[in-house]
This record gives sequence, C-alpha cells and structure tokens, in this order.
Amino acid sequence: QKAIRFRKESRNQSEPNGYRSLDKIYQQDLEPKAKKLIPSFKSKRREVSFLQVARTIADLQFSEKIEQTHLEKSLHY
Repeated sequence: QKAIRFRKESRNQSEPNGYRSLDKIYQQDLEPKAKKLIPSFKSKRREVSFLQVARTIADLQFSEKIEQTHLEKSLHY
C-alpha cells in the first residue's frame, strides 16, 4: 500500500486509477508514441476502462508513463 501511494504521489496523482478521467490519462500518463497505438472503441467507457487498466499495469511495473507494452497487456483484460 505504501509503495502504491508513493508512486501516485511522485506523479502528483491524488485519485485512484479507477477514478482517473480520460483527459488526465491522455495528458499526464500516456507516452506520445503510445497514443498512436490505442484502438478505437465504440464507447468512451470502454476506452477509459482500457486506459485505467493500462495505468495500473504501468504502476505495477514502476513506470511513470503508460508504454506500448502496458497497452498490449491491457487488451487481454
């Protein structure tokens, strides 16, 4: 728990990944190269969910930004 809180504080993230808005994820968490790899979804809710899972995977790997590998892994969830 302390490690997760520390990583979020180091990124100035006050809310849990599940409450991150789409705008905040695109502006703060996503690598520029990775933005091109996001598939098009029929609903915004699915897109937000996909990116929140990718952010959580990035957290577990101690990554500051969401990278291509995190996006690929989040497709399986």
